[in-house]
Amino acid sequence: MDFGIMTAKVDEIGYITRAENLGYTHAWVTDSPMIRSNCWAVLALAAHQTRTIRLGTGVNVPGLRLAPVAANGIATINRLAPGRCFMSLGTGHTGMRLLGQRPMRLGPFREYVQAVRGLLSGEDIEYSLNGETHRIRFQMREHRFIDLEHPVPLYVAGFGPKAQALAGEIGDGLVSGLPRGGTVHEMLANARRGAAKAGRALPADFHVAAMVTLALRQPGEAPDSNGSSPSAAPPCSPAFTISWRGISRPARTRRSTRGRSGSRISTGCRKRRRPSAISVCTAATTASSIPTRRAS
Repeated sequence: MDFGIMTAKVDEIGYITRAENLGYTHAWVTDSPMIRSNCWAVLALAAHQTRTIRLGTGVNVPGLRLAPVAANGIATINRLAPGRCFMSLGTGHTGMRLLGQRPMRLGPFREYVQAVRGLLSGEDIEYSLNGETHRIRFQMREHRFIDLEHPVPLYVAGFGPKAQALAGEIGDGLVSGLPRGGTVHEMLANARRGAAKAGRALPADFHVAAMVTLALRQPGEAPDSNGSSPSAAPPCSPAFTISWRGISRPARTRRSTRGRSGSRISTGCRKRRRPSAISVCTAATTASSIPTRRAS
């Protein structure tokens, strides 16, 4: 089982480098400009100060920027960390609602994802803006302002069955949450329905990430502790992500519980068959609170 982190604080890049040194595999950076640091600034700094950890967004909000701008953002980070980047896109519940706006509807969201995918693949695409449609592509690539040579996996975030099906239809993976997104079996069933609609089977390396909330506790501390003792580790905000490739036999997750503070505490997961790659992302408030134990 591999581990990753979620973060979005520009002056705590050491949190990412410490995680990398401890063997964590992914760093997911959130995209909520009204409450957190700019995701591209965080990723650029992390790219310069890391060597192996995979870097990406968790998740980008289409309503905040045009599709070509989003594609340029991750392609620019890919120039700094070639082959280590990924991108996830969602309709934007937190990012948009903090602006008093609704998340993007699935129809425009589909078009947005397809535009980003086409540009990241180096294709010419038909792009519509302000009632006009033009053929566009990344230009001056010989000067290497961006990196399109190393593929950037594109994951689709979704809690409902339609968005999860869209991930199976046009994405390289699915990002969801437990329990809001349903069981892992239900997520995969929805993704497979979308893939079938597109006339394809889910790729063997289709990436599925399920985020839940957890709280860190000191060894021996009661699971329902409110963390008020001086030695208690700070509680985590979302997220704990279990992600895997090779999804022919999905994992089953046990029920989670809530502590007195309202945080959800994962009680673990049980697998029918070990997937080919699993990662777990945890978020903590300080670098010193990153757990050093690896799961078996």
